[in-house]
Amino acid sequence: MKTESLHTMIFTAEGTICDGLGALPESTTLTPIGITFAAAAERADDLIRQQRDLEDRDDDEAESLRSTLYAECSRLHRSILKGDPQTLDDAVAVLDRLTCPTIGLSSGLSGLEVDAIEKVRAVICAAKASEAATLEAVAFNDTITAFDGAAEQALNMPATPTLGMLDAGAVAGGIGREQARAVYSAMAGAFANEAA
Repeated sequence: MKTESLHTMIFTAEGTICDGLGALPESTTLTPIGITFAAAAERADDLIRQQRDLEDRDDDEAESLRSTLYAECSRLHRSILKGDPQTLDDAVAVLDRLTCPTIGLSSGLSGLEVDAIEKVRAVICAAKASEAATLEAVAFNDTITAFDGAAEQALNMPATPTLGMLDAGAVAGGIGREQARAVYSAMAGAFANEAA
């Protein structure tokens, strides 16, 4: 199955990774440069775009700027490849640098090798999606558990009825306020025994 180029797939204008699995995800910090694998890959892509924007210029200033952009992009590229990926996002960033058509291995890889890398990347993205779904399910279950506890507390009867409760009970039962208080007390006691 042939998919879109890894290099163009990883980052969108919104800064997302793995075909829109979320905003720039958690990724391990590359200590030598102080940013994450994912942020370094995004920055490298941005530098490449800036270089391409200068392609139609042939003046000394443009040449100097292209050289500066290339040097910074190469520094980021090397840092990503030298780093030790710890997360799925880190691994995707490394794969995308390897297959970058501008400074990656694309010119030295066969079609079979590029396809193999794309398949590995697809598995990583699927695992990331599965991980995200699992985290969402856990969060949902935690919410339900918290709601169950809150609902149980909300259904607890107050130990002492309000005057409004006594008056409403008295009217509904055709009895006096003190009789309604005695009925309420008996009901509250039964409720406490059943809830325990």
